Amino acid sequence: MPFDLKDAVAKWEALEKTDKGVPSQAFIDASLAITNIFDELSGMGMVKSDIGGNAGKIQKNVTDASKTLEDMVDAEIAAAGGDVKKATKEGSTGLALLWLKRCGPHPTRANPQHGHGRAWPRDPPTDRPPRLAVRSR
Repeated sequence: MPFDLKDAVAKWEALEKTDKGVPSQAFIDASLAITNIFDELSGMGMVKSDIGGNAGKIQKNVTDASKTLEDMVDAEIAAAGGDVKKATKEGSTGLALLWLKRCGPHPTRANPQHGHGRAWPRDPPTDRPPRLAVRSR
């Protein structure tokens, strides 16, 4: 499927955190919407697979579409007797969210309305000049 920037942006902009948290299905849909861009970039198949795999793990854990990501993680922690390390096992929502966060920034960071206040992908540190990629011979 070709990448549709307007669709991906629309899904991220529609993703609104409520007082209960982040709606799980809307987050999954938004995460998957950005993966097709990696078809357009050479050598990015592993990134697409990683994002899709982690979104899929969250999808498998959705038992009630009205649950938020926070509800799902809280339920995993409660099921593990309050032990966060036991709750973040392979296939858990918490671990999948951690890996999605580490995959890279989400487009919502570009929108100051989402409260992140940082440009996407990342603001350079202001206390030192940016590094230049220089090969030594």
